[in-house]
Amino acid sequence: MNDNNVAEYFRPVLNAAAQSPARVLVDLNALENNFRYLSNRSDMPLMPVIKADAYGHGLLPCAKRLAAAGAEWFAVGTVAEGVLLRESGFGQKTVSLLGCLCPEDIELAAAHNIIPFVGSFEQLDALTARVGGQPVSIALKFNTGMNRLGFSPDELGELIRRLSVYPKITPVLAASHLASADEDGGVEQTNAQIQTFEIIMRELRRDYPEIGSSLYNTAGLLAHSHKLATTLARPGLALYGSNPLGGTALNQPEIDSALRPVMQVWAPVVQKRLLRRGEKLSYGGAFTAPEDMQAAIVAVGYSQGFSRGLSGRGELNIHGVRCPVLGRVCMQLVAVDAGGLESVSEGDQAWILGGPGNSPIRAEELAAWWGTIPYEVFCLLGGVNSRECR
Repeated sequence: MNDNNVAEYFRPVLNAAAQSPARVLVDLNALENNFRYLSNRSDMPLMPVIKADAYGHGLLPCAKRLAAAGAEWFAVGTVAEGVLLRESGFGQKTVSLLGCLCPEDIELAAAHNIIPFVGSFEQLDALTARVGGQPVSIALKFNTGMNRLGFSPDELGELIRRLSVYPKITPVLAASHLASADEDGGVEQTNAQIQTFEIIMRELRRDYPEIGSSLYNTAGLLAHSHKLATTLARPGLALYGSNPLGGTALNQPEIDSALRPVMQVWAPVVQKRLLRRGEKLSYGGAFTAPEDMQAAIVAVGYSQGFSRGLSGRGELNIHGVRCPVLGRVCMQLVAVDAGGLESVSEGDQAWILGGPGNSPIRAEELAAWWGTIPYEVFCLLGGVNSRECR
């Protein structure tokens, strides 16, 4: 068997997500519910953020449902994600938040009418040198306090001068990103960013009166959008059912009741085990049974995005009962305390996110146990496991 035949023989095995024992369920009805809720709260149209494979929820299925619900703009991460939308038949205006990262991105963006973010003179020069006289629409990225990407306000005059040299390059959108809109202590910084962006837009519209504007992420939309009118809002996290204002003084009770979780994740129980008092469990004997107890071994671990940092902390939901994690999380297995269950059998579903009964696992809970944020939970669990969107 030559090398090519070997590769073909093992190709099914090489698809990590398809081979994962964990299963991701994406509720597209919940996604649409969240989009409509945010639309109803907003005085401006929404540009759903579906970057990074829709935060692990599935780029194409999520885009299809959001388009059917009325989305006319999409924000993707890479130009390649935008091209994938185009090749799948999506005609909505599509902005690449990362912009063109290489010469090939410039050509693809121009050929597929992807609107790239441009946030530096180097990016602008590379773009103009590559496209020649071909008409290209761009989005201008401004730094108003995030200090990550974008033109500085004091570069605006030079930017307008350079754009005037390239009449085929048309800025159709100007945007900035709020750094602390979801934090109690971030109100002052958010207000300063809003004021800076307002000044930028006022100056920019002297030369480009029709240019659109976009400042508000999910937290900005929910807590600060009354402070400045813009053309588009860019909701992300709340689309997927997580409230970025949760646990802050900025939160509003109706948000939690209105948003519906979009992702659930489960893995099978592969064995039940009786631990005798004093017996140690798994690597390093990190857990010692304080008494005779029943454990369930579940086929999920850090290779499925269930972090080793969850060792000895967190819970899974089995038959609607919370089962605490015991000992260390392994590469493909974890043990949980099944003593609260009337029965547990091989093949039972152990829910990492969601689950039956009155105590589903919420993304915010899992993130807190993990010491991270729901964004990372969604991206990792949704990115490496078999996914079903329905």
